[in-house]
Amino acid sequence: MQKLLKKVLLLCLVVGATSCIRGDFRLEDCSYKIKVNLDFINTKPLDEDEELVLNVIPSEDPESGKKHTTTVDGTEVELLPDEYEFIAHEPVDNIEVTGNTVTVEKNPDGSIKEPPKFNGGSIIEKVIPKNDQTVDVPMHMQVRDLIVVIKFKGEGVPYIKTIDGNLDGIAVSRHINDGFEPVSMVKRPKATEKGFVLYEFEENKETSNEFQGINTLLGIDGEGKQTLSLSLDTSLGIVKDYTLDVTSSLDDFHTVDIHKPWYIVLELELDVKLEMTLEKWKVGTESDLIAQ
Repeated sequence: MQKLLKKVLLLCLVVGATSCIRGDFRLEDCSYKIKVNLDFINTKPLDEDEELVLNVIPSEDPESGKKHTTTVDGTEVELLPDEYEFIAHEPVDNIEVTGNTVTVEKNPDGSIKEPPKFNGGSIIEKVIPKNDQTVDVPMHMQVRDLIVVIKFKGEGVPYIKTIDGNLDGIAVSRHINDGFEPVSMVKRPKATEKGFVLYEFEENKETSNEFQGINTLLGIDGEGKQTLSLSLDTSLGIVKDYTLDVTSSLDDFHTVDIHKPWYIVLELELDVKLEMTLEKWKVGTESDLIAQ
C-alpha cells in the first residue's frame, strides 16, 4: 500500500509539472505555448529548407537559456511567464553566436576570417500567462562586401610589382542586431571586439594601373577609425608602405544600398621616388560611382 501511494504521488508530480492543471496551480507557474516567427527584413533565407538556430534566454537568468531549432516558417516553444530574448540565426562556418553577440573566427596571423553570408537577429519580449502568443524575430543581413579599388598614375607606376594591404577598425564581434541595416538605425554601430582584415590586390587587366581587392565583413567598429595600410613591392627592390585614413568612407557602409557591395576608390599619384599622393577618392555602390 505504501509503495502504491508513493507511485501515485510521483505520478501526480510528473503530471503537475508537465500539464500544469489550471485549477491547482498559479498561472505564473504554468508554461504557455509561444509561436516564434522569423521576419526576414530586406533579405531572404539562404535555404528555405534549412533548419535555423533559435536561442531563448530569460532576462533574469541568462545561464538557463535553451537552444531550439526552427524552420523559416517559425516554431512553437513552451515558456513560463517572464521576459526573454529570442535570438535566431542561420548556422554557418567561421561564425559563433553567443547570446546576442556574433563573432567571426580569426586566422593564425590574427587577421579576421572571411565570414559567409547569413541572416540573424534578436528581440526581447515578455511572455504573459496566456496561450497562443506570437513573437516575431527580425532577421537582417549580417555581412557585406567591401571592395577597394586603387588607381595609380605617375612615373613610379611601372615599378609596381605587387600590392598587399590590411584594413583595421573592423568588427570581429558585435550585437547581432547591428548588421545591415542596424535595428537601431545607427549609422556606425560599435563593435564589441575589433580587428583587421587582409587585402590582396589584383591588377585589372582591362584597365591599366588599376588594382582591386575584396573582403566580406561583419561590419566596422563605429566608435573607432578605419585605416588602410598598403605595401608596394617594386622592381627596384624597395618595399614602400603607406597609410590612409578611410574612416569617413565607411560612414554609410551599414545603412545605404545594403544589398550591393560597397566601394572605396582611391586615385593615387606615385612619383619616380615612390612618394605617394592621394589625388581624390570616391565611395558608394557601383551605380553611385558611375553617377559621380
